[in-house]
Amino acid sequence: MSRGLVLAIDTSFGPVSAALLAPDGRVMGHRRVGDAAGQQAEVLPPLVGEIFSACDASFSDLGRVVVSTGPGAFTGVRVGIAFAKGLHIATGAVLVGVSSLVCLAVQANADHPGVRAGVIVDARRGEAYLIVRDPDGSHAVEPMLLPVADAERLLVTACARPMLLVGSGRHLVNVPLAMLPAQEPDGIDAVQLGRHGSGLDPALHPVRPAYLRAPDARVPA
Repeated sequence: MSRGLVLAIDTSFGPVSAALLAPDGRVMGHRRVGDAAGQQAEVLPPLVGEIFSACDASFSDLGRVVVSTGPGAFTGVRVGIAFAKGLHIATGAVLVGVSSLVCLAVQANADHPGVRAGVIVDARRGEAYLIVRDPDGSHAVEPMLLPVADAERLLVTACARPMLLVGSGRHLVNVPLAMLPAQEPDGIDAVQLGRHGSGLDPALHPVRPAYLRAPDARVPA
């Protein structure tokens, strides 16, 4: 098997998922644990090992690792990034980081070609993570964290053209003209993440946490 396999991993929210893709984007293996909050570090390594074993693939064939970088659960994001960096050290595979908000927008664009995708994720404390992405990959609204009322105003403005609204924060806002999916995406699709990340320039998409919010714990002054 030639070197060039793509491994995509996501641990940014509750689920843990991974997908192994051939260089042409064909899915070789895919595993997902639906609710692994707080257990990402224990779940991810054997999950990836199962995929490689089932596919009879070798880690020496790995050419690229694509990992979601948040925003999301602080621990989950760090686990995914640390695991990806470990694989890079062990195999020399190229690393690519993709914002979890971009991941969700890419999925929405794929399911509804030609339609703008608005993603809003509940960040608690009266705030929301937000992105608005056009089908060509450009961002009408860059990934950001802001008060829910401000997020609603931006989404209403963005809805001047057809827009699909997805994400756990949909219930927080009122965007009358937005289209809603028949079924809310249940987390990030590692297959879509891998295919999207396969075409990205690693130099422009580094693997570093995109928390958008400072951690609660602070070093005493």
